[in-house]
Amino acid sequence: MNRKNLTALAGIASDQWGMISTAQAAHLGITAVSLAGMARAGELDRLTHGVYRLAGTPPDLHDDLRAAWIALDPHRTAAERIAAGPTEIVSHRSAAELHRLGNLDADLLEFTTIIRRQTRRTDVVLRRGTFDDTDWTLVDGLPTTTPLRTLRDLAASRADRGHLSGAVRDAVTQHSVPLTDISTELAPYAGSYGAVAGNGESLVDVLLAESGIPADALDLVERLARQIVQLSTAHNLDPLRAVLHQLDRQRPVDVSRKPDESR
Repeated sequence: MNRKNLTALAGIASDQWGMISTAQAAHLGITAVSLAGMARAGELDRLTHGVYRLAGTPPDLHDDLRAAWIALDPHRTAAERIAAGPTEIVSHRSAAELHRLGNLDADLLEFTTIIRRQTRRTDVVLRRGTFDDTDWTLVDGLPTTTPLRTLRDLAASRADRGHLSGAVRDAVTQHSVPLTDISTELAPYAGSYGAVAGNGESLVDVLLAESGIPADALDLVERLARQIVQLSTAHNLDPLRAVLHQLDRQRPVDVSRKPDESR
């Protein structure tokens, strides 16, 4: 047992879900043979080729996705990659699962990469594509397409209409993505889903009707979203405070309370 090696590994692993790559360990002077020995001794758990996790780190539902992302660029740490602007981000069904959009089967680990990457893993899908800073966000530390970009990617990859409708529903109700933005992003794929070709609003209507959201609920979400945006802009409030302020305004008054009842 080499405590010095374990401490050095922990310094990097602490910022990337308790995980360390063989290449990152090599930068610390720790060989692959040493890592294998530490795994046999129960100090490390092998997650995938070239990626280990410190023993005792609580397992997480998305460990496979995290390990696969680390393996795509194993020499740099997660912090270095994100600070420089990620060249690989979680996308498509994997992004939908992270955002909890719909109920898609995310048995494959999907990433969009702006540079050429290769993998031997049959459960990892790499898609060449482009994205800018407005297309991704951090979800549990992983660079991931935004809910809006995720919807576009799902439509472009011809996701099942039922699954897409559930994803759109959750983007609106859970992430407050404006319907107008969704309509714009999905317009090129409208005809493929039985809506009026090129008409994003028509497609959104079809998808929301299939997902079962009442029209009055959608109107309320849209109205509150507009009010929150206006409120945060007018009073220079951050979005969360604006939401809380707006909810407080919507709360019904308890007419049964006497004026002197402060508690």
